[in-house]
Amino acid sequence: MENRHRLLLGVGVEVFRSSASEEAGCVTLLQKAKKRLGFQPQSLGADKGYFHRGFIEELFRREISPHIASLPKGSSKAHMRVRMRQRGEPYRLSQRSRKKIEELFGEAKDLHGLRRFRRRGLQRVRQETWLIGLVLNLKRLAKLTTPASVQA
Repeated sequence: MENRHRLLLGVGVEVFRSSASEEAGCVTLLQKAKKRLGFQPQSLGADKGYFHRGFIEELFRREISPHIASLPKGSSKAHMRVRMRQRGEPYRLSQRSRKKIEELFGEAKDLHGLRRFRRRGLQRVRQETWLIGLVLNLKRLAKLTTPASVQA
């Protein structure tokens, strides 16, 4: 997600296999954003579900600063590096942006049907998810392109 205007840059749908599917999906979205859009993020904000050594090391390998909420467990060098970042201003700003992202998904669930899909099958669920993402982006783009005097 692009944080300034809350635009979705990518949405992934995977078969759930524990938190590993979310982490693999995140890495896939990062690869697609770099390949298709030429977009290389400087940081990545995530919740405690992403606080795994392998995922954190993958972010460091890609030169992405992980702003991940930490857990008390985990004593590897990667875990320590994440905990050290929690003291800085960039981490606090990233966590504030995470709240905006959660609001966006809340809107998609409440108003656009992301909570329960009408279609079955992985490909059809992907299509429905992409359409919901498109609607969310169109709403934000309409607001961005409308003159300020008309928005009131």
